[in-house]
Amino acid sequence: MVALEPDEPISPRMLKRVIQQVKDAGCPPLFSEPQYENTALRTIAQETGAAVYELDPLVTGDGALTAYEDTMHKNLAVLQEALSN
Repeated sequence: MVALEPDEPISPRMLKRVIQQVKDAGCPPLFSEPQYENTALRTIAQETGAAVYELDPLVTGDGALTAYEDTMHKNLAVLQEALSN
């Protein structure tokens, strides 16, 4: 999430600064979490061309006995994909 606090959107000035930082860093992959709104992140991705990937920190879950392990395997696959591009 691109914010100082989960429910607090970033200012246009900060958004502009983050966009420039992403460009300066060579447009590395960006990561989101499923439980948060990602309007600012989508704007950053659109302005920079950086790809966005979702990682689940297990705040949400289905309660299955294998939920943690399954989610970590999925997150690992997402990280491998994101970092191999």
